[in-house]
Order: sequence, then C-alpha cells, then structure tokens
Amino acid sequence: MNGERPSDLHWLSASEAATAIARKQVSPVELTQALLARIPQRRLGSAQDIADAVVWLASAQAGYVTGQIISVDGGYSL
Repeated sequence: MNGERPSDLHWLSASEAATAIARKQVSPVELTQALLARIPQRRLGSAQDIADAVVWLASAQAGYVTGQIISVDGGYSL
C-alpha cells in the first residue's frame, strides 16, 4: 500500500485489508463500511444465504441448471 492511510478503500484485496488492519492504517469499521458501499444489497452475506442457494441447487426446481457459476454475493460481482 502507498502512504500511511489508504484514502480509497474500495481497491483493497483481502490480504491487503488484513495488512492494513494489522498495521492500524484502517479500522475494521472503516473497512466494513467501504465493503458495504460496494455491495448493492448493502449488507454482508450470511451462512444462511449460502445454505439457501445450496438447498435450491439441490432441489428439483434447479433440475435443468447445469454448468453455471452461481454468485451469492449480494450483487458485489456485478
């Protein structure tokens, strides 16, 4: 990272974020706020969100779904 404090947190990778927190360049709260700003649903995902997708994929309703990448990320990857 350049400088003592990142001014634009949206570009941080997971390892860069962990390093920034460890070096006290950014607080976990600031980092979480920056991440939430990039997620259209404005919330972090939960284990239940993943479980719901798995249950649907294992159901007969998804019986015709093949070879797809299902992103359960609140729109982050859009």
